[in-house]
Amino acid sequence: MALFTPEAWAQITWPFRSAEGAGRGAWPVVKWASTIVLTAVLTVALLHVPGCPAPGPGPLPPVPPGPVPPVPPSPVQGLRVLIVEETAERSKLPPGQMAVILGTPMRTFLDSKTPTGKDGKTHTWDIWDQNVDATNAAPEAKALLARPHPTLPWIVLADAGGKVGFEGPLPADVASTQALITKYTGG
Repeated sequence: MALFTPEAWAQITWPFRSAEGAGRGAWPVVKWASTIVLTAVLTVALLHVPGCPAPGPGPLPPVPPGPVPPVPPSPVQGLRVLIVEETAERSKLPPGQMAVILGTPMRTFLDSKTPTGKDGKTHTWDIWDQNVDATNAAPEAKALLARPHPTLPWIVLADAGGKVGFEGPLPADVASTQALITKYTGG
């Protein structure tokens, strides 16, 4: 199947074949214009000839998603922290753990990560001796104290509903303890 009749092809290509088409010094302009016209005509002809496949691949398929970045843990609502120790054995603790239990930087950090309790003043973290009388403590704190703590000092991190997210031996120093709490709270 021919794209053009011989007459149409002759009209399209006459500037390339005819001296009269070139005209007095106009050949470069005619050649340039003819090339553009020829390219356009051929492109249009190829796009509209019946039976010819459509140009290009068509619509692009959707790009498959890449690897999904890990979702950081969501911040815990109502974080409660309990550190259980034996005050009679405190002098035997390493200096890093002593700083966790007694240091102002750790207490300030705990205040920044925990909400205030029902009284609106006291934050929901405690550092208690394993034998403390918790009769007047919040029920959530009593429940955490009642959990087994096989070694001392021991730390328990839970949400407001009492769901424990972490419990284990107290980390060796303030930085490690803060990192543990920050990881659990999501930031």
